[in-house]
Amino acid sequence: MGENHLTLNRESIIDHYEHSIEWVQSLMEVTDEEWRRAIADGKWSIAEITRTFRSVG
Repeated sequence: MGENHLTLNRESIIDHYEHSIEWVQSLMEVTDEEWRRAIADGKWSIAEITRTFRSVG
């Protein structure tokens, strides 16, 4: 395990956050209608989903 495990873990975390940033940036392309519409029947909208990020953080 040792240092290699820590490096892999660090790289995984960085990769995760880089993809998260890309996903958040992609939200700039979403229309107001898409932002407020449920993603599927009985599911939350993008606005509702992203609002939980503030609650958790």
